[in-house]
Amino acid sequence: MFAGFLARAGVPVAIVTRRAHADAIATHGLQVVGEDGTAWIVALRAETTVAGVGLQPGDVVVCTAKSYDTGGIVQDVVTALPQGPAAFVCAQNGVRNEAVAAARLPRVYGAMARFRGRLVEPGRVYAPGTHHLTFGRYPQGVDDLALEIAGRCAKAGIGTATNADVMRLKWSKLVANCANAVYALANVQVDEVWGNPDLARLINRIWVEAETVLSAAGVAFEPVPPIPLPGAAASRRGRPGAIEFYGSTWDDMALRKGRTEVDWFNGEIVRLGRAAGLPTPLNAFLLHACTDMASRREAPGRYSVAQLLVEADGG
Repeated sequence: MFAGFLARAGVPVAIVTRRAHADAIATHGLQVVGEDGTAWIVALRAETTVAGVGLQPGDVVVCTAKSYDTGGIVQDVVTALPQGPAAFVCAQNGVRNEAVAAARLPRVYGAMARFRGRLVEPGRVYAPGTHHLTFGRYPQGVDDLALEIAGRCAKAGIGTATNADVMRLKWSKLVANCANAVYALANVQVDEVWGNPDLARLINRIWVEAETVLSAAGVAFEPVPPIPLPGAAASRRGRPGAIEFYGSTWDDMALRKGRTEVDWFNGEIVRLGRAAGLPTPLNAFLLHACTDMASRREAPGRYSVAQLLVEADGG
C-alpha cells in the first residue's frame, strides 16, 4: 500500500510480498481503495524474495512487515547486500525492530506510521483515514537522508515529518497498539470505540496501565489522549463504501496465522511491569488470551466487550 503511493508519484519502487499478491499485482496492478470506496490502480514491481529485487548500495529498504518477521528480513537483506543499503527504515509497530536491524545493518531509521491498511484480497488493499509517517535516525537524530526520504513521501501525497527522537513517538504508538488485542478478542471494528462507551472505557484503562508502567520504567513517550466518554461521535460502521477495519492483530487471527504481534505490544508492557515491580493484569490477560487463541488458530470473537470488562475488573 505504502509502495503504491510512491509508485503513483513516479518513485522507482519494488515490493517483496507473498506469491498470490505478487501475481495479482503483475497481472492487474495494485488497487488501492479509500475510505469512501473510491479506488485507483498503479503498476508496481512485486517480487517474492529480497534476492529477487536486486538490491543496490544506494537503495532505501522500508520494512513494513510484522515484528515477528523482522529478523528474517534483516538476514535476507544482509545476504543480498552485505554492506547494507543506504537506509533500512523500520516503518513498523513496536519498538524492538530498530534494535534488531541495527545489530546487522549500519544505517537504520525509525518511522512512526499513522497509516491504516488492510489486504482485502491479492492485488487489492484498503487504505482508510490519514496517511502520515514521521522519520528519524535510530537511535536518535535527523540527517540529510531522513529529510530526503520524508521529502519523497511528501511528494507522493503522504503526510510526513522528521523527529530526532522518533522512538519516543513509537513508544506512544505501542501504548495505542495495546488496544489491538481487544478488537481481535471481541471481533469489533476499530471505529466502534467512538460509539461504544464500554469499549472506550476498557481501552482507556488498558492505556492507563501501559503508561503507568512506561513512566515507572523511565521510558520517554507522548501520552495517548483518552477516548472521550460516552462516545463523542457516531460509529463509522456501515459508512457507505467503507470496508470493515479491525486492526493488525485481528488480521493475523482471522488469517489463522498461528501468531500475532501482541508480544511486541502488550508483552512489552508486561515485561517492563515485571521489571519495575508493577502489576499489569489487563495487558497480561490480553497477551495470554490472544496468544492462546492464535496458537489454536481460532477466529476472532472468543469474548464480548462485556466479558473483557469483567476480566478488567478482576474476573
